[in-house]
Amino acid sequence: MATTDTPAAIEIASLHDLHAEAAAIQTHFKDKESEFNWEARESSIIRLRAILHGNASQTWPDEFAHDIHNLTDAILKGLQSLRTTLSLATLALIADLGSYLGSHLDNYTFDTLLQNLLRCALLSKRLVSTASMTATVTFLTETPFHSKVMSHISALSNDKSIQARQFAFAYACSFAQAHGAKSKGPFEKSGGIDLFSKMIQKGLSDAAPAVRSSAREGFWVFQSLWKDRGDK
Repeated sequence: MATTDTPAAIEIASLHDLHAEAAAIQTHFKDKESEFNWEARESSIIRLRAILHGNASQTWPDEFAHDIHNLTDAILKGLQSLRTTLSLATLALIADLGSYLGSHLDNYTFDTLLQNLLRCALLSKRLVSTASMTATVTFLTETPFHSKVMSHISALSNDKSIQARQFAFAYACSFAQAHGAKSKGPFEKSGGIDLFSKMIQKGLSDAAPAVRSSAREGFWVFQSLWKDRGDK
């Protein structure tokens, strides 16, 4: 099975068993990654995805989210792995976390995962960076509104990497479309609309044609949500 294929769901019999699964996964990430443990790490990540697809995320969502909180460092090690298949499997896991436990993740877990996802926009390995964009868009759109998100995206849009600036517009558009339309008040009060506007204005004069194109796409999303501001 490819690392990004949807795994067969694993049903968990009890909360005790769920905690035991999380503890077992934790043991594979204690030491530094090596040629002797990376496959076990990948298998653990895939198993965690399978558990997410089972009954546990609906039966014990808060307790499961707490286990994920405790596994955050392990997940980041998987994400930052030099083994492509392990990092891809971890990206698929994070996307699923947004879909299955998004509203139950605490602020620390959400913010830590998001910031590390955004850093993947700087990766030169095309396969991983492209997968990171897909995972990040899913994570941003499936989780509830968080006021700091646009600040993180805005910071990415100022990076020296052309790819990072392009990705930033994809994220800003996805986040605005998912949350700006239904939560205009929180989006605007958090400063998100101003940050998005500044991103577009700067992006339209970017030295890179690809970024300018992304900024134009961003404008049309902005204008569709805030027509008066867009017209100005």
